[in-house]
Amino acid sequence: MPLMMMSHDADPVEKILNKLPKDFDDFKLLSNYIMVAIYKRPDKTASGIYISDATKDEDKYQGKSALVIKKGPIAFVDDDRVSFHGQTVDVGQWVAFRLSDSWSLGIADYEGKEIDCRILPDTAVRLIIPRPDAIW
Repeated sequence: MPLMMMSHDADPVEKILNKLPKDFDDFKLLSNYIMVAIYKRPDKTASGIYISDATKDEDKYQGKSALVIKKGPIAFVDDDRVSFHGQTVDVGQWVAFRLSDSWSLGIADYEGKEIDCRILPDTAVRLIIPRPDAIW
């Protein structure tokens, strides 16, 4: 088992989706952008190594694994500048991207739930990954 594979007490997808505010459907992403929710590592790896709070906090700023939670209306649509050759990402998929290509923001609701997100252009997605702890 790889050293960095994480031990999740809950499905990371469900954990993220449960943090989205009730009015999340009212968030309208424009143009060719996608919104992703940053994956934050749990307390320990699958091999039993505990992750420090400081290390986990860095995921907010340095995390490269994220769940696609929203797509703009023309994300991954061919135009005169770029052709995706049929490739796309779907809401609910894990992706990897270069941090400098994204805009960081937090989303909160009135119940105290909050989630760290990033907005990036469709061309910034570099990799679709099978699970969030597949890369670091």
